[in-house]
Amino acid sequence: MGETSRSIPTASSRPARYIYKPLRESGQIRTLVIHPTSSRIECSIRNRKHKTGGYHALSYGWGSEERPFEAVVVGLKGKELGYIPLTKNLRDALCDLRETKELGKNMFWIDQICINQEDSNEKNTQVAMMRSIYQNANGVIVYLGAAVDISQEERGLKLLQTLWSYYKNDLPKVYHSSSLYDLYLKAFKGEVKALLQKLEELGIDKTEYDISTGDWNWLYGVCSGEWTQRLWMVQEQLLNGNTVMLRGRHVLSWESLAGISLLASILDIFPQELSIAFRRQKSNDGDPKGLLHALYFLAGTRYRMATLNPEHEFTPTAPLRGVMQYLRALQCRDPRDRVYALMSVSGDTERLGIVPDYSESNTALRLSLHLTQRLIELNINTLIDVCTSRPPNAATSSPSWVLSLVFPDDFSPPFTFDEVFRPHPYVNVETNTQFDLESTPPTMTVRGRILDTTSTILTRTVADEDGTATGTDYMANICSLLSRSDLSDDVLSSLAHALLWLNYRSATVPFTAEDSAYYIWCLFKEYISTPGISDEVSRKCAELIPRLASLCPYLRGLYSGPEDAKFEATMLPAIRTSMEGRSLCYTEAGRFCNTMHDAKPLDSIAAFQGANSLYVLRQAGERYRLVGDAYVSGLMWSEAYEDLNYEEVDYDIELI
Repeated sequence: MGETSRSIPTASSRPARYIYKPLRESGQIRTLVIHPTSSRIECSIRNRKHKTGGYHALSYGWGSEERPFEAVVVGLKGKELGYIPLTKNLRDALCDLRETKELGKNMFWIDQICINQEDSNEKNTQVAMMRSIYQNANGVIVYLGAAVDISQEERGLKLLQTLWSYYKNDLPKVYHSSSLYDLYLKAFKGEVKALLQKLEELGIDKTEYDISTGDWNWLYGVCSGEWTQRLWMVQEQLLNGNTVMLRGRHVLSWESLAGISLLASILDIFPQELSIAFRRQKSNDGDPKGLLHALYFLAGTRYRMATLNPEHEFTPTAPLRGVMQYLRALQCRDPRDRVYALMSVSGDTERLGIVPDYSESNTALRLSLHLTQRLIELNINTLIDVCTSRPPNAATSSPSWVLSLVFPDDFSPPFTFDEVFRPHPYVNVETNTQFDLESTPPTMTVRGRILDTTSTILTRTVADEDGTATGTDYMANICSLLSRSDLSDDVLSSLAHALLWLNYRSATVPFTAEDSAYYIWCLFKEYISTPGISDEVSRKCAELIPRLASLCPYLRGLYSGPEDAKFEATMLPAIRTSMEGRSLCYTEAGRFCNTMHDAKPLDSIAAFQGANSLYVLRQAGERYRLVGDAYVSGLMWSEAYEDLNYEEVDYDIELI
């Protein structure tokens, strides 16, 4: 193509801005026809009923918001009707769509062009039609960006295709995993092919093709592109079975690139320095494994559609609150799109009464207030999502019980548990919760009771950039508490439950003393080998390990010997995961407590009617602010209500 087609027209040559004509018929959309010109990007816009198909939808990353480029719109007789400003990414996409003969298509639906972005009413209507627009398209093209070096593109594509041929038979095992945690265990146990040791395993003759650093860099760039990060692209890549990727003028299989990107997140496919960079990038600078969760959701759903649904039609069943949680690491410019971009892939938006509204009066806070109220009315356990959507230092000016639609760049959502506990005997999740959205601040009133209060707070566990827990202060506090105690059965059981509730969340009986000693021994063995742990803490851990081993016959002779297989395979992942972003506390009643975020001394621990977890509350006058969920050994199965009538002992708790 001519270089002039990607240049910026001079002011003297630029036509007037294109004026959109209203879409007057129900179900009508605009489509774009790209003309085969080389001196500029030229197109015509045609109105049509979207259910008639005949067009391809484009999925792409907007990139920079600046729009220095343009597409000239012409009428039926070639008359210039005006120009539409373009971002660099969209300019590149239009050029490559025009020149890629393999596509054989020139009629497209592209949101930035086909929706009048200045008309909020039209935008509301078109966004509400998104699911049908993508499902009725002849296909979807995911644009990965322009080619830079043709020779490097060819080499990179060959590397991708070679890796895909080697790994593709492992993808069913990946997608049949019950969770990412299960997938990591499969990789750990060798059920998924391990890292290549020799290029010969790929069938590569190094005399003909030597994989270079440039090839790996190319693949890294493509695998970590904006197609894995933008929230709107989830529905765009999920709603149509005929989906391909376009890199420059090369058409790629969606499954191949998505599969290799997913495997690269759990296996060290890339050279070491790129593997580290890839995993950091996939952590979104704050949300550990957040982008990986999104990719796993997207790729796994498409795989199940292709294998279980011959017509490849996506039928949303997951609730909005679950989809919002799973995809929270993805990016969008308008906070309201955290809701609107997921309407087409959620199964309960009609029940929730959600309709797109981009008017100035419908602010992100207003949308979040009304959405949170409706979600909590249907299921009080939405409060778990509220807690994980808000950073520990969230502004006290906003309601603590409301879902946040804006995430700071450095926010690392804490790990939380599944809905399996019953700290309150009332189990109906549709509780009679009261709301006052017009008060200042808006309030939520729930029935329940405060059961305990925090006293000693240990350091919140976070992950540093290398993926290892920074736990010197954390372990120093645990060692100090245990050194002052007699390591009684009750102390060890309480601590073990608080530390390792993830693996044993369904247990309704206390651990034995032997079990508890083993779990805590595993924790100490983990931290002794953690890079950066202080010599003093390492020494204290080493002193306690023999004492713990003496309580557990299984451990005798192991604490100073080689690592145990059971410990390696099951305990390390549980220890690392279960305390991510959480604090360990000691309560006034003498219980160990595992809480979300940063608890403080004198925080209250409350049980709410219908809720399947406990919550940490911080007093604000006569009312409370919600801090996070809590696991308290001895309170998770309604023990605090034994021989009590909750209707008599519960009271109103007002949250702001």
